[in-house]
Amino acid sequence: MRREVGPGHPLYDTEATALAVARDRDDVLFRVGRTGSIRYAVVHLTGSRRREPNPFPRQFFDTLDQWIDFMKADHADYTYGER
Repeated sequence: MRREVGPGHPLYDTEATALAVARDRDDVLFRVGRTGSIRYAVVHLTGSRRREPNPFPRQFFDTLDQWIDFMKADHADYTYGER
């Protein structure tokens, strides 16, 4: 993430730890911020190893429970609700 985000990006110069990877989409779940201001962000990485003109987090979350709810809905949408 540090290689791809630059000044002006909401995650630039932010302490971040990768927690999970969705390899089918190149999305990574990061814990971002410092104690007292921790949030979570799902970021699509390109693997280019250079600053991207407009890298993006897909979504920010205040808690892991919010991320889980997002992932459940995303999965249902991706699988058209099939089990």
